[in-house]
Amino acid sequence: MNIIPNSEANTAPVVRPASTWRILLVFVFLAVVAGAIQFLATTRTGEVEAAVVLAPAFEVSTLPFGLEPRFAAELPFEQKLVQFTPRGAVFQDEKAEEPPAGDSKSGGDERKIQWKKLPLAPADAAPSQAALVFLGQLGKDALRAYLEDPSWKGFESLDDRGGRVAVESGTFPWAGFDARYTIVRKFAPPDRYVDSARVDLSAHGRWCALLVDWPRGATGSKAALIELANAFTPRPKPDEKP
Repeated sequence: MNIIPNSEANTAPVVRPASTWRILLVFVFLAVVAGAIQFLATTRTGEVEAAVVLAPAFEVSTLPFGLEPRFAAELPFEQKLVQFTPRGAVFQDEKAEEPPAGDSKSGGDERKIQWKKLPLAPADAAPSQAALVFLGQLGKDALRAYLEDPSWKGFESLDDRGGRVAVESGTFPWAGFDARYTIVRKFAPPDRYVDSARVDLSAHGRWCALLVDWPRGATGSKAALIELANAFTPRPKPDEKP
């Protein structure tokens, strides 16, 4: 987003472009959609066959980590969702996986828990679930909201209550594209964390985000993201020139 400086004292205030408001609305909408995904998966609202969503966009090979499609649905604004879970896994509500909030006894700006020094498990655990979200009409702005969430903090901003930190981000080669990714770690007292990740699998004019979750106390890895992303080969649109 470009910000135009107003360097002349007598000029009228600069009006922010409409896209700024659209991006803000996208952030709000995605917060609603995040909860709606779990709701849809349990109520089966808007359910469709996974192949109906996947086949036009991707050629899908055997998924790693025992993952298989569990649920697919159509969402507002032409969004579509496919959720993947390990074979035979029993679905658990996200709230049940959330570490307890706990009570912070450190008043004011005092910091007692050194979250950055928290011991982590080896980064070799399989993801607990994944989802592909086709972003439809929300497009690029929605993708940006997934990869640049303003609620994420830096380690220096965390207090004893914890919070979410983008601990790793970058790109990796995928199907001739550079796939952006971010691994997010949610800290909660007394010494717990949950890792998740978002990957940009947009291609051929389709905006798409891959969302990956790991079990509580398991450390997310770029290697797992690459392995999972490589199971999806993007298809060109029927009217796209070679």
